[in-house]
Amino acid sequence: WSLLCEMADRDRFPELSESELTSLLHQKNSGNTKKVTKVALNVFRDYLKERKIDEDSLVASKDKLATVLRKFYAEARKKNGEFFTKASLVGIRFGLQRFFISHKIDIIKDSESSEANTVYQAEISELKREGKAHTQHKPAINKHDIKKLYESGLFNLRDTPEQSFFEIMLFFCRRGRENLRELKKEDFSICTDSSGVKLRLE
Repeated sequence: WSLLCEMADRDRFPELSESELTSLLHQKNSGNTKKVTKVALNVFRDYLKERKIDEDSLVASKDKLATVLRKFYAEARKKNGEFFTKASLVGIRFGLQRFFISHKIDIIKDSESSEANTVYQAEISELKREGKAHTQHKPAINKHDIKKLYESGLFNLRDTPEQSFFEIMLFFCRRGRENLRELKKEDFSICTDSSGVKLRLE
């Protein structure tokens, strides 16, 4: 078992040759944020450990970091050796950007990262061609289930915190709670309907 694990780890980041990287170039066409950054760093540090690269040396040299990222974007794999999806690779790059920007290194805009970013874009294009760019969305709540919520007694004629929270997510947020933290009090106004009695949020 230990041997199988060792082999699996060894194959996780298959080292690409310079010709393969060049070929890839030619084919080019806050809680959640902390979590994304942590995941990105875990993957990157696993890669550095396998390649025997010192992380501190990357922080000290933009050129060396760019060279490592150039290969990392093309060689990054899941623990089982499979390719990351497009969304996962985008998240990893975002997390690394968040980390290195705290060290005054911009892995997206710094000129030293130009070729690494070209490899990144090429890898994104390759993942699209391989069908790994598809996003699986969770099914929307159907009208029958929404009706059951209002008839269950949890929601009543007087607004409850649970009901207000649910309705804000349902009508004002994309993909569940996404963008919920950006909403502010001034984004809402209380109005009356045509009868002058019923209140609604606009």
